[in-house]
Amino acid sequence: GYDKLIVKNGYTSGFAHGIYFFGFPGVLDNCVVDNMTINGTYQEGISGISVYNLTITNSNLNKNKMGLNVVGSNTTVSNNVISDCTGVFVTDGNGINSIYDGRGTGIVFGGTANDSIIVNNTITNCLAGAYTSISSVTDILIANNTFDSNDYGMYLLWGGVDSSWTIEGGEITSNSISGIHCLGCRNLLIRNLNISGSPIAIYEGSAYNGGI
Repeated sequence: GYDKLIVKNGYTSGFAHGIYFFGFPGVLDNCVVDNMTINGTYQEGISGISVYNLTITNSNLNKNKMGLNVVGSNTTVSNNVISDCTGVFVTDGNGINSIYDGRGTGIVFGGTANDSIIVNNTITNCLAGAYTSISSVTDILIANNTFDSNDYGMYLLWGGVDSSWTIEGGEITSNSISGIHCLGCRNLLIRNLNISGSPIAIYEGSAYNGGI
């Protein structure tokens, strides 16, 4: 494998991916993204394959189709601002005059994002602040974050089915559909949250009608 790749104190804009870690067929381990500004990507601001012990901190991700895709075990996402997730990226025939249409997702938990920690982040104006549709994602801690002015603060499809998830502390405010949207969730501990300004604070329903 490959160890300790550090990306810090930089800026990128307008690429398909802002930062894309690709460990396959090996493994990237102990990588760090620190104090990066990533704007206007038409896929993910930060993503990767076969990445473990990844830390993403003190960064600003704005107007990306998706803020970040958490796909490796033991990922820590802390003290970031993710805003204005744009959903669909469209250009004119010459590839200029970019238009952002629709809204994407702030943080997506991929199939191997086990034992990950999401703390002290601010996520605003996205379709969902955080999203998962994979039941095998295990042992997630989401703490002391702000999810504000999204459609869904968090949209959890199958969250906590195979292990425990904890959501605690922080602010979930002014999300237009629901604060926390749970479909088919189990073993999900929610405590000490301020949820306000949404038509539904916490919604729980069947997973068979889920997906966004």
